[in-house]
Amino acid sequence: MKQSNTEILSTKAKLLDAALEFFSTKGYDSTTVDEIAESIGMKGPIIYNYFSGKEDILNTLNQGLTADYESNMKFGEQSLVFIHNGAELKEFTMYQVNYTISNDHITKYRRLGTINQFRNKETAQKTTHFQFDNIINLFERVFAYMKQNEAIGNVDPRLMALEFTSPTSLLIQLIDREPERKDEVMKLIEDHVDFFIATHCKK
Repeated sequence: MKQSNTEILSTKAKLLDAALEFFSTKGYDSTTVDEIAESIGMKGPIIYNYFSGKEDILNTLNQGLTADYESNMKFGEQSLVFIHNGAELKEFTMYQVNYTISNDHITKYRRLGTINQFRNKETAQKTTHFQFDNIINLFERVFAYMKQNEAIGNVDPRLMALEFTSPTSLLIQLIDREPERKDEVMKLIEDHVDFFIATHCKK
């Protein structure tokens, strides 16, 4: 019996979810197509009705999750973020932190990158782009705008972005490793943001 387009999309989504779970725990290389399919009650070879292979699954995950993440996190040169003062900086930053640790798919994708970054050059590049370049570039634009509007002093926006984001990025990785410490770590992140604002923001 031929599947409808809705059924095909539903099956592909289930396979992608299952693959992400395996990739983020076992790693890409250690995961087989058979176990992805069998985890949702399918025979292994049937997976090729939906994807050309494991690499196709990973590429589909990369495209879908990256687009969603970059849109919600306001990455990309076209994303204009206007921060006028310390209070707005804190609101924007805490929104980003809460989004990135609360989205289960994004958390698993981050773990996938952590596991595979030393085994695969392309994964390493994507992880750098995902966890460093995007974040630094975004906050460089934020601090350049704040400097222009005299909300901060005469500083190098890129260096300020590095100072501001590095502790938070490190703490998010701690939550990924030890999710039971989430409340403790979120308090540390908020304290860091408050300290940064008190130290650098003029308004």
